[in-house]
Amino acid sequence: MQNQAVIGAKEGTTEAIVLQFGRDVTDSILKTADGVDLKGIDKYHLYDLVQVCIQGADRPATGDILGHLVEIISTRFDFRKKIINNVEALRAKTARLSTYGVNMDDTQIALIILANIEVAATQEYGSEFKTALQTIRRRYNYSHVHNAASIAAIITELAAADAVRQLKDAPAP
Repeated sequence: MQNQAVIGAKEGTTEAIVLQFGRDVTDSILKTADGVDLKGIDKYHLYDLVQVCIQGADRPATGDILGHLVEIISTRFDFRKKIINNVEALRAKTARLSTYGVNMDDTQIALIILANIEVAATQEYGSEFKTALQTIRRRYNYSHVHNAASIAAIITELAAADAVRQLKDAPAP
């Protein structure tokens, strides 16, 4: 009696998967090699059926993924917020991009942070960053390969500038 329940559950799950994903995706598992006859319930595994559905899922266009990457690289910080909040938002964007197999490492994160700080330091609202930027430049030459430790040190240096600047003076990005 228990086997009947398992078979019924497998048939019900298979039917639901076929309804959700369609026969064009599932037939490669559910039909025989010639594609004519359905396999028996004990001739396939639900795991294989789920795997073929994952492989058949719609994928984002490569151009869309590239667009997300360009958007991240050209990120402009919102200096009405503290640097740590901007970096957290940047890291969240890069984490979403990693779901597409595109990984941004710490060297790229540091480059985006420093580029934003350099722009802000030239503006009245970001003048407090000038000293911090000079300290960072003395500590790390332009060809330094940044890592989590150097980014943490940069954020610490910038946090001191954040503590004395007027966030409300910064314009929206």
